[in-house]
Amino acid sequence: DFEQADKIRAELQDLGVDLLDKEKLWKCPSRGLQGIITGFRANELSDVEVSTLVLQREKARMANDYELSDMIRDELKNHGVTIDDKRK
Repeated sequence: DFEQADKIRAELQDLGVDLLDKEKLWKCPSRGLQGIITGFRANELSDVEVSTLVLQREKARMANDYELSDMIRDELKNHGVTIDDKRK
């Protein structure tokens, strides 16, 4: 239901929350908060979703955004995906 989704997006924007659909992230700059959008199938990530999160995490690490990098790592871990940064 796109109409309902648009209403929810507008309400979130009114509260200062930005939704970044392509990146599957939300941010609330005024409070310094951000998070990952997972959807209703929270325990099931597709291969594409895992790859996207891994790439986003690597970009965050390269930008020295370790808070976001750690958050993505933890989200992947919650879905059974383990990342070993020490292993090359």
